[in-house]
Amino acid sequence: KMASVTADPSHVVVVFGASGDLATKKIYPTLWALFRDRALPDGCQIFGYARSQLSVAKLREKCSGTVRAERGEEEMLEQFWAANHYVAGSYDQKKDFELLNQEMAVVENNKANRMFYLSLPPSVFKSVSSMLKAACMSP
Repeated sequence: KMASVTADPSHVVVVFGASGDLATKKIYPTLWALFRDRALPDGCQIFGYARSQLSVAKLREKCSGTVRAERGEEEMLEQFWAANHYVAGSYDQKKDFELLNQEMAVVENNKANRMFYLSLPPSVFKSVSSMLKAACMSP
């Protein structure tokens, strides 16, 4: 269906610190379980963001021990990873957050519900929160 002003808002989950242990061992397996059980809104997109230069394929590899399909769920797992995106960037540079915003806008309708999960050390909460407010608020 074509996106329009009256289209339902998009849903996007952004995992900051996507390359870290907490994300790969706990957050991504939980997102997979929610996706598998159809507890996420239809068309929900997941963005990983971290300083590490990764791709979705590399992130999937890092999660291979924790994000697994049971027999008969293989196709759904492929759909889950197809809904994933990855953006590398710093936690204190506005240009990196502007890039994240642009990447999210590509997959969103005109309106979006964005949820940000900070799987990060508390020392960067303030800069990340400031950058989100400056560059990544929902359209």
